[in-house]
Amino acid sequence: MHRLTAISPLGYTKPHKDIVGAYTISEVTDRAMASITARKDSAAAVKTILTKILKKPAPKVGGYCAGEIEAFWIGQGQWMMTASFVNHEDIVDSFTHKFKGKASLTEQTDGWSRFRHYRARY
Repeated sequence: MHRLTAISPLGYTKPHKDIVGAYTISEVTDRAMASITARKDSAAAVKTILTKILKKPAPKVGGYCAGEIEAFWIGQGQWMMTASFVNHEDIVDSFTHKFKGKASLTEQTDGWSRFRHYRARY
């Protein structure tokens, strides 16, 4: 059996943080990610379902929706959704049934890197 070790996107065993002057950037590794793509003729229905999941309007072109479950627009009839590993480690399994066959959900957690950045205030 292989002995695999989980690593962060930058190759560390724990989320990495760099500070350069007044700026800090750190890896975010506690969120699951899935893409949502509306199937043929289902974009409006998928947008409505996503709105119910987010408890806020689904993001429009270039938009982002913050919250416990987050989403951002990635294309016509397409969104990326993120949620905490604590509640949604298998994010696709957690949400597929809610879309009732109107959307395809694809696991993206290992395909994307997420970072948090901020500037120190003096």
